[in-house]
Amino acid sequence: MTRFKRHIMAPGIKINEASYPGNIGFEELVEYYRKATKKEEKIMKDIIRKEDWAGFKAQILKVVGVKLK
Repeated sequence: MTRFKRHIMAPGIKINEASYPGNIGFEELVEYYRKATKKEEKIMKDIIRKEDWAGFKAQILKVVGVKLK
């Protein structure tokens, strides 16, 4: 999986994504995996496994600096 998630988008490519309440934040998730440490990757994996939406948004904000709606 490491190879796949590192090649979703080439660095420097910007995506224009619609923003709406409940948006899963694909662009932000890609950016998250570009910036995250191995420890942060494990934290996100656990958050997603638990389906913790509040935790997901908090972790995106912490690492990427973007507040999801």
